Amino acid sequence: MRRLAPLLLLLAAGCGTTVSTTFSSVGEGATVEPGASATPLPPGDAEEATITLVNIGAVDGPGTSIADAIARAGAGAMTDGDLVNGNVLLKDAEGRVWLCDSLAAGSPPACAEPRLLVTNFPTNVGDFDPANAGVTGLQQDGEVLWLEGAHQLFGTVTASP
Repeated sequence: MRRLAPLLLLLAAGCGTTVSTTFSSVGEGATVEPGASATPLPPGDAEEATITLVNIGAVDGPGTSIADAIARAGAGAMTDGDLVNGNVLLKDAEGRVWLCDSLAAGSPPACAEPRLLVTNFPTNVGDFDPANAGVTGLQQDGEVLWLEGAHQLFGTVTASP
């Protein structure tokens, strides 16, 4: 099985930040939940929980779950940044990037909740470049692109209380 961490670290090295650290093989960890909520919200919807990536370089550690990061942010707990774990990075048809635990059933797929809308995601790392699919395991259904596997993103999480 391929490891994505070396590729993602190499791709991110050019921009001085690591925003996605994959520490398991492609295809492991992400599941499709038939009854899960996958209601996509319109761009800029203020009700969606977000993670704004922070350009600090490479980070590593145990991280926290998406649900815990959202709960802490919704309770008003401010941090300098959170290392948040997810199983899927998804780029929807509108070009928005999401961190989610699983995919909801459907075609094209969407993130099941809990999920985080990712802002400040760098465009020059190649994560969602179809030319890299043979190496990264990128999958596509229509205009939706996703990477399964364990991902960690570091940033500021905000959520509505």
